[in-house]
Order: sequence, then structure tokens, then C-alpha cells
Amino acid sequence: MAQAIRSGIRSRAWSCALLLLALAAPAPALDAGTVKGKFEVDGKPVELKYAYAYLHDNAEGILRHPRELRILMTDREVSPNVLRGGIFLPVENLAMEDRVRGLMFIMDPSKPNAIVSVLLARPKEEGSSLFRTNHFTEGKPLFKQWNFSKQRVMGEIERSDDPSQLIPERPTSSFALEFSAPIFNEPAITADLKGPAARTSPQAKVIAETARLLAAGNIDGARKLQSVRANKQFDVAVKLQGAEVLKQAKAGGAEMRKALTRLQRVVVRGDRAVAMVSKNEWFDLVKEDGKWKMDF
Repeated sequence: MAQAIRSGIRSRAWSCALLLLALAAPAPALDAGTVKGKFEVDGKPVELKYAYAYLHDNAEGILRHPRELRILMTDREVSPNVLRGGIFLPVENLAMEDRVRGLMFIMDPSKPNAIVSVLLARPKEEGSSLFRTNHFTEGKPLFKQWNFSKQRVMGEIERSDDPSQLIPERPTSSFALEFSAPIFNEPAITADLKGPAARTSPQAKVIAETARLLAAGNIDGARKLQSVRANKQFDVAVKLQGAEVLKQAKAGGAEMRKALTRLQRVVVRGDRAVAMVSKNEWFDLVKEDGKWKMDF
């Protein structure tokens, strides 16, 4: 009897050890994304090698769709985090600096017959924005093949620019692509502050101080409270428009101070935050070097 008890104890101990090992083992990595087919910019082929997908839950309510799926195909490897955020995505800045080339689709995953494609190619004119095209169909599928699940999205699509809609300073593109990409998700909300809590938050304090400095014409002081990305954009604007930008920045600071009195909500997702005045008016912030910065 004692032998049977000891055997049972050893068996349970071994089972527990196996369970602990299983729990400690890393989760299996998602299969890498793949893309194949043809992609041309201004008639020149660009080889796309990597595919990523990113799903934003739109808990902030600032996006066009109830959920927003972003599908990215690039000529070089990037982090999926370049698709993170609200309206202004890091991958767009990489493209503006010619640090990545490719194509991005933005869409509601439940409505695959309507997408926006973003051509990730540096504009011909400095200061111009990336070229966006609306693609939609009625009565027939936009994608030749389409499959969307919680873990992965796969599709096949072929489109080219309409010659009648071409703009001289904009690059042209055409593509016939098949892709398969694992889906990454926007990080979970770590804080959701409303009312007085939002207006006294660390993010609101940064906005208030930035607004004060801008309104006073202290551009150098305001720059210290802005992200690396925001300062790069400001430098380009100054280069193109000169003193007019400084005048606009001063007026913008005054408007920011007014908007801040109507701040309703601050949604934080780790090192990024959105301070919401209304559905159509908000401030983006990012934590850099441990400090919250404005990310215009």
C-alpha cells in the first residue's frame, strides 16, 4: 500500500513537472508573412519580400472603421510596431524618408470590397504626403481570394492606377499580389482616464506646457516637449514655409490651450496615448526616454 502511495506521489510530481515545463516554454512563433507577385512604382519594379498585418480595436473611436485592419507589404524587414497607433503610423514616416518601400492596405476586415491603399514611396516633392487611393467594388469581390481570421489574413488582389486620375507630381503604381500575413494586435489599454482625471493627467500637463510655450513664441522650448518624429516634420515645414510656420505655431498654441479646457478622455496604451477633445479632435502622445512627448 505504501509503495502504491509513493508511486502515485511520484506520478503526480512528474505530471506537475511536465505541466510547469509546458507553461514555461515560449509560445510558438507566428509563421512569417509572405508576399509574391508584381509591384511597380512609376513603371519600375519593386520587389516586395515581407508581409505584416495589424488589427486596431478602435477603442478610442477616432478611426473610420469599428475595427481597422492594416496590411503591409515591404521591400525590407520592419517591426510590426510600425503599424501601431491611430491615424499617423510610423511606417509612413519611414516611407517619407525612403527607409522602406511598399504598399499598405487600410480597411474594415468585415468589408473587404472597400480599401484604401497607401503607396509607400517617397513623394517627388519634399513636404508632399504619401499617395492614397480608394479601391472599391459593387456586386463583385475586390479580392480574387480573401480569408481573414483572428490569427492570419490571406488575399490576392490586382489593381492599377486609373490614367484619367493621374496627378503629375504623384508617383504611379500597379500591383498583382498574393499575400499571407500573421495578425498582430494593438496593445491593450493600460489607462482610460475621463473628466477631471483626464484633465489632470501627465499627458494633459505636457499638452498644456507645449501650448503655453508655442503661444508665447518659445519654439525651442516647445521642441523639447515634442517627439523625434514631430520635430522632423516641423523642420521640413520650416524649410518649405519659413517664418509663416512660426506664426502658425504661435496661433496653434493658443488654439491648443482652448481645446485643452474641453479635454474629455485620455486613453493610454503603454508608451502611447491619445488625449481626446472630441471624436474629430485629439492629441497624440508618445513616451520617449521615459517622458511623455507631443507626437503631432
